[in-house]
Amino acid sequence: MERLKFENSRNYKGIVESVFVSDGEVVKVGQLLAKISTQVESFEITSPIEGIVKNVYVIESLIVTNGDIIFDIVSSSEQTMEPTLDFTSGTEIFNADDIQIGMETKNIFPTDKFMSENENFKKSDEFLKANFDSNVEETSRDFENAENKTVESEDMHTFKNEFLNKYDESINERVDSMNSNVEPLTISDSITEELSLWELNEKKHESSFTDEFNKNLENNQTRKDKNDNVSIKDLELNNQSVSHVNEEELLSQIAHEIKRLNKALEEKESDSNKKTSHVITVDESQSNYLVDRDEKDRKNEFLNKKLEDLMLSDKNSMEKLESLISNNDLLSEEVRLLKLENEKLNEKLQLIEKSFSLSSKNNETTKKFKMSFEVDITALMTIYTLMQEPYLKKGIELSLCTFYLKAFNMVSEKFNLLDVNKNTISLGTIDEKGLNFNNLAFDSKIPLDTLANLMSGKASQSNDSKLVMFELSNHSAEYVNLNLENPSDILLVVGEPRSKVKEDMILSNIVTVSFEFDLDILTSSVAPNFAKEFNYIIGNPGFII
Repeated sequence: MERLKFENSRNYKGIVESVFVSDGEVVKVGQLLAKISTQVESFEITSPIEGIVKNVYVIESLIVTNGDIIFDIVSSSEQTMEPTLDFTSGTEIFNADDIQIGMETKNIFPTDKFMSENENFKKSDEFLKANFDSNVEETSRDFENAENKTVESEDMHTFKNEFLNKYDESINERVDSMNSNVEPLTISDSITEELSLWELNEKKHESSFTDEFNKNLENNQTRKDKNDNVSIKDLELNNQSVSHVNEEELLSQIAHEIKRLNKALEEKESDSNKKTSHVITVDESQSNYLVDRDEKDRKNEFLNKKLEDLMLSDKNSMEKLESLISNNDLLSEEVRLLKLENEKLNEKLQLIEKSFSLSSKNNETTKKFKMSFEVDITALMTIYTLMQEPYLKKGIELSLCTFYLKAFNMVSEKFNLLDVNKNTISLGTIDEKGLNFNNLAFDSKIPLDTLANLMSGKASQSNDSKLVMFELSNHSAEYVNLNLENPSDILLVVGEPRSKVKEDMILSNIVTVSFEFDLDILTSSVAPNFAKEFNYIIGNPGFII
C-alpha cells in the first residue's frame, strides 16, 4: 500500500484546491489525484502506482501541513491478496468455489527405474558399510585382547609381530579374492601366429646381418696386413741402395751447389736495386709535378670565379642605380609615406605614455572602496505599475531607472556631493559597442516626466561627471567590475530585480546595489549612511514622486 504525503522543500502549509478521486476508485500510474497550492507555488498530486484508492484524508479548501497523509492507494497485487475489501467502482468479485483449477500431474521422470537403482545402491552401500564395521569390530577386539594381556617386553614384541602378520594375511587374502574376480585377457590364435612369425623373421635377419658384418671385418684386416708387409719391404730396399752411395762425394756436391745459388741470388738483387731506385726517383718527380699543376689549376679556377662574381655584382649595382635614378618620383613618394607612418607611430606612442602616466597617477592617488547591499523595491514596483500606462499614453517612456536616478540625485545632494560637478550625473549603459554615457544635469526636485525625457537624449562614449550610475537589468550587480577610462568618485550599479521570501514568509521584490566610492570624497564611516539613505528613499517611493 502506497501512502501519499504532501511534501515541499520549504516546509510551507498548503490549501487543497481540488480533489479528483474518491474512496474505492481505480487509478492509473501518473493520474492526477489532487491539487494543493502554497503561497509560493502549486503542487499536483499524482498516483505513483496502478491500484485502488482506499482512503481519502482531505477535502477541498482544507489546509494541510508539510508531511500530512493525503491518500492511501492499494496496488493490484495487494488487492488480489485481500478478497474481503469492498470495491464499489465496478470491479467484479470472483468466488473461489466457482473456479475449478486442474491439478493433474504428469510423470515425466522415470521414477521406477530411479527407485530400483537407488535401492541397489543402498544395498551395496549397506553391504560395504557392514563389511567395514565388521573389520573395525574385529580389529578393535584384537587390540582389546592385546591390551588385556600383561606380559613381559619380549612377549609383547612377539605378540605385536603375530598380530601384524595376521593382519597382512587378511589383506593378502582380500587381494587374492579381488584378483580372482578379474577375467584374464585372451588373445586370438591368429594374432599369436602373426607375432611368432614376425619374431622368427627378425631373428633370421639379425643372424644374416651379423655374419655379413664379421666377414667384411675379416677381409679388411687381411688387406691391412698385406699393405703393411709391402711398405716394410720397400723401406728395407731403399735403405740398402742409399748405403752404397759415398757420403763424402754427396756432401761436396751439395756445398758447391749452395755457393752457386747464393752468387746468382746476389747478382740478381744488385740489378733489381738499381732499377727500382731509378724508377722511384722518376715516379717522385712526376708526382711532384702533378701536385703543383693541380694546385695552380685550383687557384686559377678560384680567381676566375671571384672575378665573375665581382663583375656580376657590379652589373647588378649599376642596374639598381639606374633604376633608382629613373624612378626618382617613386622613391620620393616612398620617403613621404615612411615619414607619415613615423608621425602616426609617434602620436600613438604619446597617447600610450599619457594613458600610462594617468593610470599610474590614479593608482597612486585614489583609494577605492566597494560595498554591496539589497534594496526592497516592492512598494516601488506597485507605484511603477500604476504610473507606467498613463505616462505611456502621453508618449513618455517611464522606467525603474528614472526612480533610481532621482533617488541617487537626492542622496548625493543631501551629502553635498553635487557642488563640484554642477548637479551632473552620468547615466551609463552597456550595449554591443561597449559603454555609453548620458551626462545629465538636473535638480532633485525635477518631475519624473521631465527626467524621463532628459534620459532619452543622445549618449556619448565618455563620462564627464564624477558621479556615475549604471542600471543593469540583465546582470547581477554583485559580480560587475567596471574599469572606467575616467575614474569616478562615486559609482552606483543597480542590478536586476528578483523575488525573495523574507523571514516573515512574505514574498518581496529586491535589487542588489553595488556601491563603489573614493575614500577621499566619502569616508568609510559615512558610506554606510549614504547606502542607508538610498535604501530608505527607494523603499518609500512617495519621496521620489
